Amino acid sequence: MEGLEILDLSKNNITAFPDIPNKLINLKVLSLTHNGIYTLPTYMTSFEKLKVFKVASNPIEWPVRLSLI
Repeated sequence: MEGLEILDLSKNNITAFPDIPNKLINLKVLSLTHNGIYTLPTYMTSFEKLKVFKVASNPIEWPVRLSLI
């Protein structure tokens, strides 16, 4: 998965992020729209190549609280 650049997990009833941040180091596009995500993990800041991050239609609490997964 280290070569993965685009990941679309929209409409999958996801409620939490998986604990695999070091496996997605080349990710450029991440779409998680229309799921059940409430919080964002702290490792989101490690996606240095991420250009597009879509989380519309999720019940994310604002202001965003980063979870320690």
